[in-house]
Amino acid sequence: MTRPDKSPGSARRIAYYASLTAIAFALSAAEALIPIPVPAPGVKLGLANVVTLIILLGGGNPAYALAVVAIRCTLAAFASGAFSTLLFSLAGGLFSCIVMWFLLRFNFTFGIAGISVAGALAHNVSQLAAAAAIARDLAVFGYLPALLIAGVAAGCATGFIATRVSAISKFMRKL
Repeated sequence: MTRPDKSPGSARRIAYYASLTAIAFALSAAEALIPIPVPAPGVKLGLANVVTLIILLGGGNPAYALAVVAIRCTLAAFASGAFSTLLFSLAGGLFSCIVMWFLLRFNFTFGIAGISVAGALAHNVSQLAAAAAIARDLAVFGYLPALLIAGVAAGCATGFIATRVSAISKFMRKL
C-alpha cells in the first residue's frame, strides 16, 4: 500500500488507515483460530503486530498506529465476546507500539526483527503488569519466563513477516 497524502482528515488517509485496521483485525481473528502447541495458555503469534510495524516503518504518524491498535483490540473484544481481555490487549498492544516507535524513532540498530522482539516482550510484560494490578498480586510474574521465550519466538516471526511485506510494499510503490 502506498502512503496516504499529507492532508489531515483526507478521504485517502481515512481509507488507508481503515484498511490497515481491517487487515489487523482479520489477522487477529484468524490467529484466534490457530492452535499454538505450547503448554502456556494465551500465547499467540501476534500477527496483527505486523500491521503496527508496517505503519511505523512507513514513517506514519505513531498516533495513527496507536489508533489502529486500540480499534483492533476493541473490535476483537467485541467479536469474541471476551470483554475481560480488552484491558490486557490494550495494555499490551499500546505499550508494544510505543516501544517499537521509540526504537525506530531513535535509530536503534536492532533491525526490524529486533524491534519486533522488543515489541513482543513489551507486550507480554505490560499484560502481566495489568494482571498484577487487577489481581493485586505479583505472583503473576512467575509466568514471565514462559512469556519471554514465547515473545522472542513470536517477535522473530512477525519481524520476518513485516520485513518481507515491507520489501514487497516498497517494490510495488516503484511500479
